[in-house]
Amino acid sequence: MAVNVAPSSIPLQGSLDFISSSTLSIVNSSDDLLNLQVTEQEMGTDAEPLQDEEVVQFRANVLDMGEGISSRERELARMVLRLTDSSRPSSAQIASQAATILDLSIHRDYLIKQAEEERARWQSEREGWERASEALIAQRNTKDHSSNRHQELERYCSILQTDNEDLRRRVSAYFCEYTSSMWSSHHTILFFAFRNNDF
Repeated sequence: MAVNVAPSSIPLQGSLDFISSSTLSIVNSSDDLLNLQVTEQEMGTDAEPLQDEEVVQFRANVLDMGEGISSRERELARMVLRLTDSSRPSSAQIASQAATILDLSIHRDYLIKQAEEERARWQSEREGWERASEALIAQRNTKDHSSNRHQELERYCSILQTDNEDLRRRVSAYFCEYTSSMWSSHHTILFFAFRNNDF
């Protein structure tokens, strides 16, 4: 008759990689006891994870134990059932999760690399835009300076033309006045000359 050991509903707290105990007594029947001594050195710290078939076999062995077991053995059986509860992820699930994590890590590294390359490209383009803007500003300033210089020259030429016209008018007026004065003086001289001759 199988022992009545109900599996615990408490969530799994750790994987059954090894059972550290000075002595583990497993009872195969109500009459015969098989004492199996398992130490940490025998199990090793780098033991492979249990396979699903091994877990099923362990649970079957525990459930097949007879009723004539001690409280110590009953407690150990309950521990085995709790550690091998169905909520424990299988090795296939763990392997699948590990592969998924690896793929995500590779994809993350790829995205980080792409982002760095994109950032470097934008930085290069931004520097090119800044240089082009500076060149355009310098060119515009040069054109503005040339335009201002041209405007100043035109204004100066206009002033010179105005001054020349004014001087031309003044010279013309002076010449007319001088000519008129000369003719007046000449007429006066002739008048007095003729008058003296008359006397």
